[in-house]
Amino acid sequence: MTGFGLGVPRTLLLICFLQGVAFAQSTGTSGSIAGKVSDSSAAVLPGVTVTVSSPSLLGVQTSVSDTGGNYRFPALSPGTYKVTYELPGFSTLERDGIRISLNFTATLNVTLQVAALQESVTVAGDSPVIDATSTRVQQTFTVAEMAEIPNARQMWALIAATPSVTMARTDVGGSQAGTQGNYTAYGFSTQRQVIMEGINVTYDANLSMFYPDYGSLEEVSVGTISHGAESANPGVQTQMLTKSGGNRISGEVYQDYGNNSMQSANIPDEILAQGIRAGSNESALNRNFHASVGGPVTKDRVWWHLAYHNQKSGLEQPNFIGSMAGVTYDSKMHNYTGKVTAQLNRRNKLVGYISRNQLFQRPVPVFTFTSEVGTTADRQNDVTMFKAEWNGTVS
Repeated sequence: MTGFGLGVPRTLLLICFLQGVAFAQSTGTSGSIAGKVSDSSAAVLPGVTVTVSSPSLLGVQTSVSDTGGNYRFPALSPGTYKVTYELPGFSTLERDGIRISLNFTATLNVTLQVAALQESVTVAGDSPVIDATSTRVQQTFTVAEMAEIPNARQMWALIAATPSVTMARTDVGGSQAGTQGNYTAYGFSTQRQVIMEGINVTYDANLSMFYPDYGSLEEVSVGTISHGAESANPGVQTQMLTKSGGNRISGEVYQDYGNNSMQSANIPDEILAQGIRAGSNESALNRNFHASVGGPVTKDRVWWHLAYHNQKSGLEQPNFIGSMAGVTYDSKMHNYTGKVTAQLNRRNKLVGYISRNQLFQRPVPVFTFTSEVGTTADRQNDVTMFKAEWNGTVS
């Protein structure tokens, strides 16, 4: 991740997992705006004051075009931005509605017109949709899109909605809640990487050690092929960013519920004749609760965000027989998330993040048609991760 303005940007990120401590570079937590300013004769314009503002940005950021007319804002939080160009003797130009997402660089090359009188021109709704600086193929899900997609409200459901990705099994109504699914893109079924707030939460070069709170996410990016040099692996790269708060206090509460009576059974009669109960392999229970709130400590200076998640599901398994018949495969999950973002000055920003994920599953079956007591086991996953991040320009 880079810093503010021109110069030499640096990021220091302290990451802690459980009892482990590691230093790493933060990736996948920002996008950027860059471009060139010229006049109507195509001559470059140095000294143009370029300002960006957004509800997603603490305050405003300002840069000045260099001798080649170039400018750059390298570390912008995902969101919708307004860019203003000002130079004495020229009309002020505003580009509004510029959408910035994770790992996306919006290239804005603009032309300023000589002004006979003080005037300004606003161009709205003309946001770049192609990142001309990258070959990466990715699908980005904004917070609004995640709220509208009718899925199981988990990261793997978003991966399933990404073009070119094939899932090993399909989630129906939250039936795979708390369970990671295998997936493939362009022939790669391993060497995947999952990044949460710039922290690599992948283990075994395949799975994720962390189950995020879907409702606390601001944006998710799923890259499938042609990654840049910063990516260590060639497989699917999933990057997630948590909400930061804002200049006004806001929050949300979400609750859904489903049970066996809300779905039909499709097990054939010949299978039922073998002793499998009608209703097996159905969702006995699926309940998902999320609550979050965020806002300013000081407007344009310090933001905070808190979230809590509680999810429970129970699946009836057709491979449970004998004394296991009627026993459900239960998953219980809790998430606690907190984030503080502080803009110290124009050049320096601090981010503090902590999240705890608790997952308990009982029983975890051996997927054969002989699963009885003694062939199953409980599984508990308890992960706490946190980071302290400094982002700024040192020269």
